[in-house]
Amino acid sequence: MMKQLSAKVFYSPVKNPEKIEEMRVEDDLEIVDSSVEHIIHEKTEKSFPENNIVEKKFIDFMKKNLKVDREDVKKFFEFISKHLYGRAREPQKYLALIVTKKYSFIYHFKLEEAISFEENRIRKFMKYLDSPNLLKFIYRSVDGYFKIYDKYNTKGWKKLLGLEPEYEAKGNVKVRINRSGKTDVVVETYVDDLENIKDSIKFRWEDKKADIQISDAKIAEVIIYGKKLDPRDVPKKIKYERLGIGKFMAEYKHQPERGKIEESKERVNEIRKPEERLNGKEETFFILGSNREGEELIETMKNEMKNVFNLGFVELNDFNSEYETIKIGNFEIFGKIKSNAKIKEVESCFNKIISETKEYSKLAKLVCYIGLLTSCQFLKSEGFKNKMQRAVEENLKEHLSRLNESIELREIDKLCIEFKAKGFFENSAKKFSKKLKENFEKKNNKICTYFIGVNEDTGTFTPIPLSRMRNEYREELKKNLEEQGIKVLLVEKIPISEKGGILIIVSYKIRII
Repeated sequence: MMKQLSAKVFYSPVKNPEKIEEMRVEDDLEIVDSSVEHIIHEKTEKSFPENNIVEKKFIDFMKKNLKVDREDVKKFFEFISKHLYGRAREPQKYLALIVTKKYSFIYHFKLEEAISFEENRIRKFMKYLDSPNLLKFIYRSVDGYFKIYDKYNTKGWKKLLGLEPEYEAKGNVKVRINRSGKTDVVVETYVDDLENIKDSIKFRWEDKKADIQISDAKIAEVIIYGKKLDPRDVPKKIKYERLGIGKFMAEYKHQPERGKIEESKERVNEIRKPEERLNGKEETFFILGSNREGEELIETMKNEMKNVFNLGFVELNDFNSEYETIKIGNFEIFGKIKSNAKIKEVESCFNKIISETKEYSKLAKLVCYIGLLTSCQFLKSEGFKNKMQRAVEENLKEHLSRLNESIELREIDKLCIEFKAKGFFENSAKKFSKKLKENFEKKNNKICTYFIGVNEDTGTFTPIPLSRMRNEYREELKKNLEEQGIKVLLVEKIPISEKGGILIIVSYKIRII
């Protein structure tokens, strides 16, 4: 049976496009894809749609993908080489093209020799795709988006693309100031104004030095890995990249579909998860946002959460402005959150209760679990939410079952945490919603947590039959409460025995009564 063509690879010296070599890839596409995606993620400087490119010849060629042949590429390399000058045309400088169904990737690189140690042998080999040796690239995905990189910002590469200017420099003078080995400050101004900005910037030309003192200046533009960002999202993006999520996603997205995804604490299928930790956390769990399954991971999270409360939970997904941080006690969640201002009030409310009850460890632990479970309702990605919620629910059930049918309580009415015995419960959801509303109206708090099935005087459990708290009942209760101006953030039954359990309700007052 004939193998299916997965990719084509072409390469030649810049000065001699006629010496082009061709390679057809039928296996090992994963190796090629993950290497290319890693480079794209690490080095991309700009990202834009193809209508930003004026040179139609360039767009037409990049659209061909696997249809290109040796002669097409030879002519195109000749076209590109005319835009490479000076040292870019040295004998060891090469052009290469990788094409697959998903992308076209043209790059300019320095061909170097390396040494490997394998099976008691020393072997020399040439590096044809290596990030440190890469000088320029142009990448086009099937959706028509281009990504580019040019290590030395050469005029020839810009001319080749015929790019419409995205950013117009201010003035006719540009001064680049070295702040450190990794940071430059660029000042753009006019010749006439160069000596008139001493209040904030002083140039000491004779010493080749500059002093800068600027406060409250507007940030005009932020670009990270070739993508423009709202400045307000920069701290989240830095956190995202430092945790290694971007690098993981670049590798994960180019893996072939393998049916069921196996997710453990360390891996997704054969891909290693990031190993960084959220600041100050004993352990950090990285959880795939797009996949709801993960039995092994859920079990590991549950066992760790049982004894360690200083844990982090991070969603593995593509970055956008929805990434936020939620902190409940010493637990921290970093993932995509539904657009909802209530989450900060929920976070503040539960942290206040935890602080007030921390000397009562069993009660504080219970409140922590409820806070986490409530926070899960704000998670946007179903996979992340499902795995978090299941791990918390399992621990909550176990924690309640270990309390020997009683819990040590204290007076916390001011924080609106209410324990109500079985007698407070009503079999009619409509009748029960009215009773809860009447109780809630007496409170000045916006958020209140009810534990129905716990005697507030003795701290003993008075379980409600599980059959009376089915999904239909809870949904009707939620609907009736919300019709009366009370948002239900959580309504959950927690079994404490084979037939009985308690009902937990976290409510939010939409309008202060």
